[in-house]
Amino acid sequence: MGYRKFIATGGIVCILAFGCGTTVSSVELLRISADQYYQGIRWKAFSQAAALLPPERRAAFLKAREAERETFNVLDYEIHSVEFDVKKENAIVIVDYTWNRLPSTSLEKSRIQQRWQSSKAGWTLVSQEELELPAVKQDKTGIDLL
Repeated sequence: MGYRKFIATGGIVCILAFGCGTTVSSVELLRISADQYYQGIRWKAFSQAAALLPPERRAAFLKAREAERETFNVLDYEIHSVEFDVKKENAIVIVDYTWNRLPSTSLEKSRIQQRWQSSKAGWTLVSQEELELPAVKQDKTGIDLL
């Protein structure tokens, strides 16, 4: 009995301490960071989102987000694509999101290209720019097709 208990305990320690070959990839860590950023924006947990920015940009970000807390709403987002540059230890993430700005009830869609930088501390969002969305095509029934 003691031997089985030792083997079982050793297996658990191996999994907890070393993952036994199961590691979270850099890709997955980036997706987690990007999700944390957009969840922070979406649910107005701005400090959560700001933690993923360079330290020198956090205060201005928080001030701008707080100024629009009651009027700007991100309703949904989707990480469209992720491209890694292993040599530069950075990645380009394309994110589509749906938002509105009160008092308007119209939904808007935007596509953002973000540049994330990897470091020992994790991934940091260092820049972003808005991109044009692809044109929406309509078939004869009037249903929107991408």
